[in-house]
Amino acid sequence: MSTLPASRPRTIRHRLVRALLDVAQERLAQEAGRPRQTVLRRCTSDAYYGVFHGLCYLAADGTVGWNVPWDRFEPIYRSIDHQETKRRLEANEIRNLHPDVKRISEIFRTLMKERHTADYDPRPFTRSKSEAALLVALAGEAIDLIESLPEETYRTLAVLLVAKPRRT
Repeated sequence: MSTLPASRPRTIRHRLVRALLDVAQERLAQEAGRPRQTVLRRCTSDAYYGVFHGLCYLAADGTVGWNVPWDRFEPIYRSIDHQETKRRLEANEIRNLHPDVKRISEIFRTLMKERHTADYDPRPFTRSKSEAALLVALAGEAIDLIESLPEETYRTLAVLLVAKPRRT
């Protein structure tokens, strides 16, 4: 039986992930008073996409690694689908991997719902600046959790996000 090395915090090396959250925070900080609806909508969407890209990174890094040619990394990264990821994260097999995976799943589900409203609902957007900031903070929490997952959990989650399950 092999022993995995002790868990160590990792850094998601794809800059897009944290950059989406940084841009959302900058947009909110630049708006005095009640921000324009477009700003609140973009911040909400950027929060979701930061986590989504974090999961895409996890899937590719956890299966083929980051330090490989793009033609190996990109197909795994791009294989992650929004609805399928939501469905898989809700499955007990994944939610029960680790308490942090369960929390990532909860945040992802919340942000996906909010992003859908922000991007597609034509009615006036009712989120406040503080609510948008909270969504960005939730996204940051999910990214931090992804980066701190134990190595075995990280790799198992990567495989479960990518592998097409067989029906028995």
